[in-house]
Amino acid sequence: MMAGPLRDHEDGPVIGSLLLMKADNEDAVQTLLNDDPYAKNGLFASVTIRHFQPVTGAWLT
Repeated sequence: MMAGPLRDHEDGPVIGSLLLMKADNEDAVQTLLNDDPYAKNGLFASVTIRHFQPVTGAWLT
């Protein structure tokens, strides 16, 4: 749904990446991540998968 660099502050160096995905379960997310070109080329030192529970906002409509 969305992806981009993570920074400590607006002009700071890139410290990671954030990918916001919609999937049925964690296995589906892992499959998507395994196909990511950055992951295939070993550009991520680590990957953490977290569940996000939206409660308000335009994407809920």
